[in-house]
Amino acid sequence: MHPITQLAQLLPQRLYTRETLRALGAFNRAGIKLDRTNALAQTADNSPTSTLVRLFFLAQAVPADAVADAIAPIATDDLVAANLLTREGDQVRSNHAIIPFGKHLTLRDWEPFDTGKPLAPDHVLGVGLATSLLAALTIRRKAERVLDIGCGQGFQSLCAAEHAHSVIATDVSQRSLDVTQMAALLNGISNIETRLGSLFEPVAGGRTASQNERQNKFDLIVSNPPFVIAPKHDLVCLGGTHTGDSLVRELLANTPAYLVDDGCASITLNWHHKTEDDWPVRPHVWLDRNGCDCLLLKFYTEDANTYAEKWVNEADFAHQTSAANNKQAWLAELAKLGANYISMGCLIMRKRATSNENFFRVEELDHHTLQGDASDQLLTIMGNEARFHEAASMDDILALHLKLVSTVELEQRVKQGTSGGWDIQRGVLRHTHGFPFDLGLDSNAIDLLSDFTGTRPAADVIAAMARRRRADPAQALAASGKFLSKLMRYGFLEVTSD
Repeated sequence: MHPITQLAQLLPQRLYTRETLRALGAFNRAGIKLDRTNALAQTADNSPTSTLVRLFFLAQAVPADAVADAIAPIATDDLVAANLLTREGDQVRSNHAIIPFGKHLTLRDWEPFDTGKPLAPDHVLGVGLATSLLAALTIRRKAERVLDIGCGQGFQSLCAAEHAHSVIATDVSQRSLDVTQMAALLNGISNIETRLGSLFEPVAGGRTASQNERQNKFDLIVSNPPFVIAPKHDLVCLGGTHTGDSLVRELLANTPAYLVDDGCASITLNWHHKTEDDWPVRPHVWLDRNGCDCLLLKFYTEDANTYAEKWVNEADFAHQTSAANNKQAWLAELAKLGANYISMGCLIMRKRATSNENFFRVEELDHHTLQGDASDQLLTIMGNEARFHEAASMDDILALHLKLVSTVELEQRVKQGTSGGWDIQRGVLRHTHGFPFDLGLDSNAIDLLSDFTGTRPAADVIAAMARRRRADPAQALAASGKFLSKLMRYGFLEVTSD
């Protein structure tokens, strides 16, 4: 077994866990930084746990004998040879932070707040907001081939490796590829291949490629690219070599050609626009008639001043010698682009052959409401939206067998009735996985929901409820379109058969 894989098995035994790090004050709310002085004081006892925390979380040089005790029976020199550790006289340092995240162990380079040193041009970021959002917003099905473009620390590849036969992780930074390979070892994963290059260049194929390789097709493409819209700078992980959102535009334009039929892609992005409300316009132009259904989720929009100030501070560009360390340079660059506003979001694509145009749908959502993995929710929403797009009339939708998905909850407001029982006043239906999409319901709608079991056409379900309520079935069917549409378009109902 590789020594890095051995280390991964050892860490929880030595109580190097997310819970241990949280007890030291890590992973607080946004804007609250770790009290390093306090954390160092709490880990001064030279215990194996404290040694590992200092080594892999606090960026400290640790006495070599303490490291040897903490990682025994793994030899320190084996981890030095694997490029995880470095000897400095009678002390040892880690070249990377090891951060437990969910069921994975992730790696990142040390940040300026860890070391007091500026970011290197090939700096490898840790798992941040965009990384975790992308992982949650990826449609996960069994896949033969997955492509991770701009893999960075490799987190998307780690997630994809669990449901794919093979994963190809690409990046323009060799250091990122090295970290991804190390992360694979740390998590006992062997089906990730790394390739150096920009966007789709590493999978372009050639005369020496296999037949499948020459086809250049993937079941799933994921990408958290360096989408920051900035003046020129040398931090690869945050762009700096492309103008405006041109890198994102190129990525989106080329993705459909690399997807198999029914293949999916999830891509995080920043894009700029002139007014606060015209954010869907430019992405729609980029994606028009591309052969894919597209769902664009926008999470927030910032004006140019707020965006520039955030990135100058957050990315620690003050340590850089380029124009990126100057807020005025950012504002000048954004003004030149006509970028009065910049939005952040995620695009989900699904390649679908159709005699009609593929759909382009947009949603403005609060990413803070996202609960866990949204894969099943997104798959249902994309499938239902396609059915509406293909339907000749509402009769085609009413002919479907529909079932209430299992990952929902119903919150009811009741009032004591005149006979002593409880009468339902209102209810709120929401998803428990993915985005909640709270949907208000009256008592009639609540009654109807329980009948969607997938065993008969929706028209029969609605007509039966109308008769039960002594209403006209024809009128109920005519009035049900808007409600049924909302239930389907937000993923509360799934199709069991046509």
